[in-house]
Amino acid sequence: MSIEINIIDNDFPIQRESLSMAYVVCFYQWKILFVREFEKDVWSLTGGERYEDESIWECAKRQLAEQTGIEDTPLKFQFNFQFIDSLTQKSQYGSVFKTSISSLPTSLPESEIEEVKIFEEIPDNLEFEYFQDIIENID
Repeated sequence: MSIEINIIDNDFPIQRESLSMAYVVCFYQWKILFVREFEKDVWSLTGGERYEDESIWECAKRQLAEQTGIEDTPLKFQFNFQFIDSLTQKSQYGSVFKTSISSLPTSLPESEIEEVKIFEEIPDNLEFEYFQDIIENID
């Protein structure tokens, strides 16, 4: 699957219902936290799909907590994005947040995540190539 990502100007209005996913770029001592699912050998940012009855902020907080156990950490909105599947031309919108943590999770909640790891540099084996674009656009 080939995906093109467009960072959207924060002045461009996007309806709440159009935001279908949230990602959180989580920093620990200037390194970036990534997660890896069971039986996969690729790394991902924390995040995922928004439930219909939750805000995009609630989605970001829930995904971070479900995947890492990190709760009660302030999130800072960064930008909205659109990604387009170049094969199907279907597009979706999402939001990106960032946070910094002072300690790493000592145990993971029961979820699809097998491992949490910090990286000084973006790993080569990302689940989606557009994660690199997201990270490069963080303030």
